[in-house]
Formats: sequence, C-alpha cells, structure tokens
Amino acid sequence: MPRRRHHNILAVLAGVLVITPALLCGLDAPGQAEGTQTAAAIIQAAAEAFEAGDFAAASEAYKRFVEQFPDSPLRAEAAYWRGESLYRQHKYTEATRAYQQALELGLSDQTAPFALYSIARAHVEAEQSDLAAEVLQQFLDTYPHNALAAECTYLLAGLLSDQGEHQRATALYQRVLTDFPEAEFARPARFGLAASYQQAGRLEDARKLFTEIAGQGGEDSTTARLRSAECAYLLGDYRTACVEYASIPAQTPEHVRARYGLALCYDALGESKRARDIYLELVASDVEAGLPTRAALRLADQYYREGNYDAARQWYTEARSQSHQQLLSDEAELGLLVVSSAQEPSVAKAKAVEEIASRHIGDALGPRALYEVGLIYSRLGEYRRPGRRTADGARISRSLGHKRSSSRDTAGCGHRAVRGRQPGSGWQYV
Repeated sequence: MPRRRHHNILAVLAGVLVITPALLCGLDAPGQAEGTQTAAAIIQAAAEAFEAGDFAAASEAYKRFVEQFPDSPLRAEAAYWRGESLYRQHKYTEATRAYQQALELGLSDQTAPFALYSIARAHVEAEQSDLAAEVLQQFLDTYPHNALAAECTYLLAGLLSDQGEHQRATALYQRVLTDFPEAEFARPARFGLAASYQQAGRLEDARKLFTEIAGQGGEDSTTARLRSAECAYLLGDYRTACVEYASIPAQTPEHVRARYGLALCYDALGESKRARDIYLELVASDVEAGLPTRAALRLADQYYREGNYDAARQWYTEARSQSHQQLLSDEAELGLLVVSSAQEPSVAKAKAVEEIASRHIGDALGPRALYEVGLIYSRLGEYRRPGRRTADGARISRSLGHKRSSSRDTAGCGHRAVRGRQPGSGWQYV
C-alpha cells in the first residue's frame, strides 16, 4: 500500500477550510462565561497538539470541541481531525467512528471525499479488507473524478487481487493506466497488473510486462526481473529462468530469493548437486523468515527422490523444527509420513496424510497430500491383499496425479506441486 498522506493541520484538507486567527476569534460565543475555555482556544490547542505529534492530546481536544460546541461551523471538521489523531495512534476502530461522525455532521462536498477515503484506509490498516473494498468501491461510485480516485482505484485493485478476484483487479489496474496515466500510482499499477496476470495464470502476459518494467529501471526494476524469472520457471523455460535469477545483483534484497529460485531451476534441470549446494547455503544463512525452512524441505525432497530415506527424514525433521509457519510445518510433517509410508505403509499414516490434505485444499500442498494418500492405499493393497483399497488408491492417484496447483510462497518465489519425473518419486515442490 502507498504511504498515507499527511495534510497541513492549519489548512484543513489542502486549503478547503483555512483556520485563521480571525476565524478562530469568530468561534467564541457571545456572553461566554469568564474562565470557560473558548472554542477558539480548544481548536487552536488541538491543532497545535496535532502539529507537534501529540495525537492523544489532539484527539481529546477535538472530542471536547465537538461535544461542547454543537452549533459551531467547524464541528464536522473537528470530528474529522479527531479521526486523523486517532488514526495516528493506530486506534483504527475509533478513527473510523470519528470519520463517520464527521460525515454525519455534514462535511462539505470538498472535505467529505477525504473522510470516506480515510475510513477505507483505517479498514486497510485494521486488516478488514472486505470492509475496505466496500468503502473504496463506494468512493469510486460517488466521486469518480476526485483527485483521490486514482489512489482508491489502485488500492481496491490490490485488495481484490489479494482476495483472488484477479479479473476485477486486472480491470482496475488497467483503469488506472488508462484514466490516470500521469498519476503517481500509474507505475505501481503497471506492476500490480503484471502480478495480477501472474496470479491468474496468464504467465506469458505477466512475463512480458515484468520484463518491460525491469528494462525501464527504477526502484522496482529488480523485483520485476525476479518476477519475470519466476514466470519463466513456471512456464518451464528453466534455462532462461536460470539466466534471469543469476542476473539479480548480490547487494539487493531480492538476491537471496533469486538464489532459491536458481536452485529450483537446477533441480528441474536435473542438476541436483548444484541445486543442493545452494540449498545448503540457504539453510545455513540468516535470511528472511521461512526461506531456510524451504531450502531444508527441498533438500529432503531430493534425498527422498534418490531413495536415501534416512537423509530425507533428517532434513524433514530439521525443517519441521525450524518452521514457524503452519504451511511449512505441515509440509515437513507430510514429508516424514511419506518417507515412513514408503518403508511401512499403514491406514493410520494414510489418515494422517488425509488430515493434512483437508487443511490445505486451497493451496499447493493439498493435491500433493491427496496424491500421497492414494499411493499409500495402493501400497497397502499391493503389500497385503487386493481389493477396494487398491482400487481406491489407483483411482485417487490417477485423478490427482496430473493436476497442478499454483500458489505463491512467502519467499516471493512461485511454486507448484508437480508429480516427480521418475516412477515412484512422488511430488516435488517447485
């Protein structure tokens, strides 16, 4: 999300209503009792506290003004600025109520859009994405030509993309580029459009756009190059992906993720030793959360495919002990069950794998787990007796073995679960 804008406290909303000394003096009610704090004094104190960064004092002063002066022409504006003060204290629910009160008190047509925009941003900060999306859509329906429309369109596109509504997100990103080509959000919208293409499986379109962004330079060019490499990898163009991953400069934050992507490419090309060297490097490094665990999982997968079950068990156990994410913990647990079942299958292990699958229906781990359930039942039938389990196992394996599930991992590298190339090699995460 782009950084939230800060407005000049002495010029309410970019000059819509300027709080001048003359206006402040005009706020005082005739005949006000001596010793009672005046409206001008309260609003001035609130403004000064806000400007000084004392947002707790500012919010209390604005609240006092709203309560004590119901007939003031600045009451709605004071409620708005109380919302701003609460927002900066990270009290997003209270801020939302203050913004809504400001709208109910009759903000001017020039000021009201800022309040609606602020409500949306408070919902974003509170991680209430559904509510934020509703308010942003309301803003665009009500104020389609407002100066904030470009930002609201961009924000709404990002929320919809996060919610998996890639078609709507794509349309909104394209609207930013078409209707607001000179806006500050045009370039990030272009990146967002490419990312939306990638998430929707339009990998060729995404790769083309990421490549263009990377070629233009700028602060997001390295990230665009990384994402272009991911698309090449997912398209099966491993050689090109290798070149792009290897081109990420060592001093950039994206370098470590590029190393992981490069190892995945080597794995896909059958260059196991080169991949293993990088995995070991990442496991031993102090890098972003989750990446050493993923590298340990890929090492375990390698050993499992080679039939070295002891080494595979060791690395799956290491990954499980490292992980602080449920997805990675479950993947490590699945690996341990798969290794154990390859040596001694049982109904209990099949049910444990099925339980993992039930927790990951919507991501790449679910299909892999279900496939392994089929294999375990097939082995049970083969090792013990023919019958229903053999038929069920073969049916599950056939129905799921060809399916793929695309996802994104927290390391920023695309991956999917695909069936191993060699018979009996199981699945590998890529």
